[in-house]
Amino acid sequence: MSDEVKVISITVSNRSSDKDKSDEDGINMPLEKHVSDPGSSHIKESKQLVIAFAKMSDDDLLIIRQFTCMFKTLTFGVNFKWDTRITHFIIKTQTDNLCNHRTHKFLHALLSGCFIVNLEWVQQSLNSKTLLPENDFMPFDITGEPSPLTAWRVRRGIIDSPMDWAKNCIIYFHKSSKYHLSYSKSQVWAMKAGFVLASELEELNDEKYSMRVILVNSPETDMRYNMFYPNQVQIMEWLTKYKAVTIYINWFLECLFRFKFVPFEPQYQVMKLSNALIESSDLNGFMFQLEDA
Repeated sequence: MSDEVKVISITVSNRSSDKDKSDEDGINMPLEKHVSDPGSSHIKESKQLVIAFAKMSDDDLLIIRQFTCMFKTLTFGVNFKWDTRITHFIIKTQTDNLCNHRTHKFLHALLSGCFIVNLEWVQQSLNSKTLLPENDFMPFDITGEPSPLTAWRVRRGIIDSPMDWAKNCIIYFHKSSKYHLSYSKSQVWAMKAGFVLASELEELNDEKYSMRVILVNSPETDMRYNMFYPNQVQIMEWLTKYKAVTIYINWFLECLFRFKFVPFEPQYQVMKLSNALIESSDLNGFMFQLEDA
């Protein structure tokens, strides 16, 4: 899930006035609010946009260079790591404005609340010689969820977050999850999304959390990692002792990319659950989708 990000820092002198650029809820969004961190004085005072992009063709890069020239580019750099000053993440989309860029950079952009826009925003802004409203150019997740627009509106207090449920979800990263490619960043993403992290299994006993999840690595073909997976006896013990479900880490990532609660579908269940098992463990049935449902 890694990708190379190129960053351009631009100062805008040709954006239409704020009163002409309100979002669909009628809330004016002045330029200084177009930042991933509203408290950043550097961005707020200089009114800079910092754009990042990945996986662009040479023709696409030419369009972006023209864009930065038109809007008075100050600096241009390559091979940047994700930076909290980034205000716009530009991606290419498929048919119907669907985005399949499920990368680390995309999640950083999504959880920081910056604009995630398609390349059409760059092209049409060039054609009109003004920066167009980003809301009209935000892509959909590959599942069809409008997660970039939803996350951006939540960040600015326009709507309640569909991730509020995460505050009542405590998760424990099992040692097997350390072998997942996204593990090194997953705990940071979890905290940004509002999840509660448990450092020890015993912390799952806290009854104030309505959802308790143990995350394990996705199935591996490499037999060397099999020794780290929990067996069914352990999974049953965690279910009865902590009322915790053992789920593949892909479920957690799916919730982030869709920016909403995703039920514990069978493909995420390490040990397939039944209605009888859920009821006997006093778990909330709404969280699950079962094979026999």
